[in-house]
Amino acid sequence: MSILESTFTRFNSLSPYEYSYNDTSRTGFSYWRIVDCSMDNGYAKTDTSKIGPLLDKLNQGAAEGIKFDAKHLDYHLSGGVCSAHSLTFIRDYLQSDINLLHRRVVTVAQRFRRSSLDLRTYQVALNTISKAQDEPPTDFMKAKAESLASLHDLKIDYASKGELLVEDDNYGQKDVNRSEFYNAVEALPEGIFLVRAIAKENNFRGEYYGHSMVYINDSVGHYFFDPGDGCSQISNGRVKEALWNLVGDPSSAWGLNYPRFYRIKLKGES
Repeated sequence: MSILESTFTRFNSLSPYEYSYNDTSRTGFSYWRIVDCSMDNGYAKTDTSKIGPLLDKLNQGAAEGIKFDAKHLDYHLSGGVCSAHSLTFIRDYLQSDINLLHRRVVTVAQRFRRSSLDLRTYQVALNTISKAQDEPPTDFMKAKAESLASLHDLKIDYASKGELLVEDDNYGQKDVNRSEFYNAVEALPEGIFLVRAIAKENNFRGEYYGHSMVYINDSVGHYFFDPGDGCSQISNGRVKEALWNLVGDPSSAWGLNYPRFYRIKLKGES
């Protein structure tokens, strides 16, 4: 086979997602969808035989002041499976042996087109997270994120500032706090991040509700995974703008006023 034939065969064997990285038709976009993902099938049965062992593992890896309390166990999911999807995406990405960044992201993202029995089971275990005492840790939200990450033997080695506030935008009537959000994004080191946006509440888990997502910040490229929406590629020159549209703006619209970025690594990795 000639070099030309080999190249042609290779090109045609790729999915459209694999060669969209250099797609010049995307010029002018801050981000674009590369894989459709969803939490469909997220409201169904869980594997009750696995929940006890999962709670044991989570409690062994929980940060000080955090526990996974079986009294909060609800076998019927009512709040989505975003944390299970996002943490499992991160684990699969970090464990992947695919060197080409774009292909690695696409390959992993394609596993999350729908939810599954395992992901639902992970989520009901994660949903039991709570304060282990009346006085929570000083940085309760970071301690919670560290404890959630222990599901897959992951650790946090960097967190953006916890006081970042995105105010409610009155249904799109005003832009708020964009400059502070941009500053937080500019300060992020390279790596893969669990992104948590929450509505704070004075209850056993410190939040009324929240949403988990993933941001990949690499010198080669930038990607964003939202379990309920899809996996997007971000234009290298428009990262702040894209992340505002993907994180800041929705947070403002839905009252998830405290978005935060947590860099994740495998335990044992320096």
